[in-house]
Amino acid sequence: NNFLAIFPQGTVHPTKGGTHWNIGAFTSGSSVNDLGFIQYIIDWLKDTYNFNHDRIYANGMSNGGFMSYHLACYLGHEIAAIASVTGSMSDYTYNGCSPDHPTAVMQIHGANDAVIPFDGAYGFRSIPESIEFWTQYNNCDPVPETFSIQDNYNDVMVVDIMKYIQIGKMLLMLNYIC
Repeated sequence: NNFLAIFPQGTVHPTKGGTHWNIGAFTSGSSVNDLGFIQYIIDWLKDTYNFNHDRIYANGMSNGGFMSYHLACYLGHEIAAIASVTGSMSDYTYNGCSPDHPTAVMQIHGANDAVIPFDGAYGFRSIPESIEFWTQYNNCDPVPETFSIQDNYNDVMVVDIMKYIQIGKMLLMLNYIC
């Protein structure tokens, strides 16, 4: 289908166990150079395969979603767009974020997520703060187009979709909240 899919795995945290991506916040104490690791993978892919280097996307879930934001901030010259599922921006990522270009972002997050709270927690930003960072950086209209997908299965689930449009360029940012 003319695309490459790469599924890298983070390393085991030295004191907490479990695999992780080093993005600050709850991964403090890790000295793993994950940005260098991902840059190495991208360089190897460029040397090995013929593909459009302007169309590299990152996505992940939970800590992988945090890593997607981290890549957009610190390897932005390589990353065209990201999608974060139940992740956010760590304070470390947020405070040092200096993207190279406007970056499309899709955030998928449950409003009642107890592990990565929608309203943020110690060491990481709320989902609205993360989205606001990117809407401002990408020069998006600060007022999103909003619509909802109603419950079709009588399970009281509603998905609110907020679409932010980049002024003059129609770059989309989507924020799905269920």
